[in-house]
Amino acid sequence: MKKNTCVIICIYLFLQSCNISNNQYSNVRNDTVKFTLRTMGGEIEREGIELFFKIPHKETVEFRYYIPSIIDSITKATAFNSYTIFKNSDSLLLFGDDTCFLLDSKRYLIDNKFYQINKYFMNQENVIDEESEILFNDSVGIIQEYPLNWNFYATHIMDTLSQKLNDALLMDTSLFVKRINNKNKYHNILSNQLNKLRRTY
Repeated sequence: MKKNTCVIICIYLFLQSCNISNNQYSNVRNDTVKFTLRTMGGEIEREGIELFFKIPHKETVEFRYYIPSIIDSITKATAFNSYTIFKNSDSLLLFGDDTCFLLDSKRYLIDNKFYQINKYFMNQENVIDEESEILFNDSVGIIQEYPLNWNFYATHIMDTLSQKLNDALLMDTSLFVKRINNKNKYHNILSNQLNKLRRTY
């Protein structure tokens, strides 16, 4: 009980330091997310807890993932990743200032209701080996991440829906989810997808 009280107090103090509250933003959703890094074989490499905020704006919705254990050495602020979607279009996802393009989308039936998961390609400028596929739902945010050049993937579980969407992706044997051991073969498939995108945008 004493341990749980300490955790609650720490989270409260952290939220106050972030200056994000329902007084600042209307209809803000905040929660905790279990982050798990796994090898492609399923072995757990690392686990942690992220603090999650879903912040609606006039034309966009921002999803913030705070990592309490990581402090920026320059600003001394707690580090976070920001993902932004547009309310009138799902063709783009912003990761900070970088644009992630929609590669594909797929609907999954969960408890007699369909939920769409969009697959985005992330490629940050002037960063090496960070290219990733992001599997994203506009209700709960990131479901899974697949770095292209590494033999692992990440899951983000916040509630029952995100857990069920994760399970649906793990059971999906189609090419919608990256599970190709041959890296060259996978890069060829991705290259074809990106070429199609370049003709679209």
